[in-house]
Amino acid sequence: ALERELPFTVSSSGQFSVSLQCEYPLPDGRCAIRNMTESAADAPLDIQLTLPGFRVASTGVDAVGLPLTTTMAPPIFTAQSLVIRRPSQLHFAVNGEAVKDMLDHPGSHYRGDVTVVFDADP
Repeated sequence: ALERELPFTVSSSGQFSVSLQCEYPLPDGRCAIRNMTESAADAPLDIQLTLPGFRVASTGVDAVGLPLTTTMAPPIFTAQSLVIRRPSQLHFAVNGEAVKDMLDHPGSHYRGDVTVVFDADP
């Protein structure tokens, strides 16, 4: 797998939702990165969100390693109390066969924009 963690902090005094937008969306709801050097298959990204101290409001599940896709209903998160600058992270990964496909194109440059939207008015 090719992986990258993106750390950030979150402050919240109420509920908020999180949704995903992709420059190169795939039918299964994942975002992709595209080979900008030569013709090749797009590489799907598995994106997971971790917000320690937050729970998914509808299920009570801790927000740890929660997969994000464009096709899911944006989950609404809640915390038991005021949260200030809580360290959180987004995890991006290209897994399995997609990595092998990328290695078939040495020297290539892959890119794609992923936008994660935090909405304070879910």
